[in-house]
Amino acid sequence: MAAAQTGRTATILSSVSLQVLLYLSAVYFIFYFLATLGLIIYKSLVLSYPGENIVLDLCLLFLLAGLEALRLYWGVRGNLQESEWCTGVSLALTLATVLLGVYFLQWQAYVLRADVILGALLLSLYGLGGILGLVALARFVRDIPGVTAALRRVTRKLLPLLLAGKCICRHLSPVTRLHLCAQREPSNTPAERRGAARPSSTCSRSPFRAAHPHTRDLITHTHTHTHTSEG
Repeated sequence: MAAAQTGRTATILSSVSLQVLLYLSAVYFIFYFLATLGLIIYKSLVLSYPGENIVLDLCLLFLLAGLEALRLYWGVRGNLQESEWCTGVSLALTLATVLLGVYFLQWQAYVLRADVILGALLLSLYGLGGILGLVALARFVRDIPGVTAALRRVTRKLLPLLLAGKCICRHLSPVTRLHLCAQREPSNTPAERRGAARPSSTCSRSPFRAAHPHTRDLITHTHTHTHTSEG
């Protein structure tokens, strides 16, 4: 349990739902194995069952039984000991057993209605067990010493960088608009010329005028002085 392991918290992370489901899966698989074996024997006696297909189905059925025993063993052990390694092995074996379950549901020589019902129930247990196993694995990994602290350190380092990048983009946006306005191509058609003759609210603003608010008065005074001298 969690209290017996060094470096782990005293909180119990084992999933009761996963443990109950593993025991139910073990009981149901015994029934599934015997029923599927009986159906293979029945089909070989009643139907024209090729010999090589019988051997293949029997070999895959016993292979499925062996993988299921390993899956249940590693699943129960990983859940009770809160071991992420054992739980991961159990999930990997679940994928293999799912493939074999799909074979007996769809790809064997003769698929009866009983095969469909048995296979659907087995795959449902596998799917539910896989979901609960992933949840338990996430809890075990999150409780590993140093993982949470490392994630927090990475978050603290990345957050200032993201804020700095946002500020830089905000300050560079006016410069980018002025640059785009300076590179605008002249209009060719009369309609575009009339549209271009209208002052733009963005491009008509001069940076020099914004930097020196008294520039307008200085220009007016200069024009007045020039007209006076000419007169």
